[in-house]
Amino acid sequence: MGFKSLVDRDGSGTVTIDKQHLKLDGLVAEDGSIKEAEAHVQRVGHGSYLVRFPEGGEVQSLNELVGRA
Repeated sequence: MGFKSLVDRDGSGTVTIDKQHLKLDGLVAEDGSIKEAEAHVQRVGHGSYLVRFPEGGEVQSLNELVGRA
């Protein structure tokens, strides 16, 4: 995944995620449209953010995510 641009969208910073990556997580419908989903965004350090799409309404801990791809 290459660099993306941070853009202002109605007063919030927005960065896109490649559709091919969203498809791996079931976030693309059969017709190719992006499914709407709740996202959890966490600042983890200077200039670093973690975006997670909760499964079953729960956000996995960072320890649970290690090694999962």
